[in-house]
Amino acid sequence: AELTIEFLTCMVADELVSVPFLRRCRSLRIGGPTGLRVIDAAQRKTPEYCKKHLGTTQFKRELNTMILEYFNSGDEAEFGRCVRDLAPLTNERSAELIRKVMALAMERSGAECEQALKLLVWLCRHEELSADAFELGFDELYKRMPDLLLDVPDAHEMAQAFVVEAKKANVLRREWASPDV
Repeated sequence: AELTIEFLTCMVADELVSVPFLRRCRSLRIGGPTGLRVIDAAQRKTPEYCKKHLGTTQFKRELNTMILEYFNSGDEAEFGRCVRDLAPLTNERSAELIRKVMALAMERSGAECEQALKLLVWLCRHEELSADAFELGFDELYKRMPDLLLDVPDAHEMAQAFVVEAKKANVLRREWASPDV
């Protein structure tokens, strides 16, 4: 994979392959999960990527807006397009996206929790987020549980419901265990 990443990066640098072509390959899911990782890594090394790179504050603001718009519209495909616009996301940022979707849903209502789970399953099924990022997102949710409990007294039960349903939908490994809080 590393050799392929370097090769693609050189091809872009020598203007033999364009960044829009890489984005097109990504949207067509060429190469499966490994191909997506290679394309993401190659894109990160291109000058055009620097233009898309958001600082932490800008990323969090964009994420919050995306999630709230999703809760209003319920459009998974549009949310997926927004995630692709932010791509390539690091595992940490993907995990933050997952955690934030669940946390904001918990702060709202049960209907939003169901909507959030539907979105997370959609993102996983459409390979917008990796399984590793998923687990990291759930880990982060549990790490921040003390803060969440201040706003949502039954956050523990709600988080457990997310875990159970995510395992049922096969987007979270059955062996994954919630960290001790």
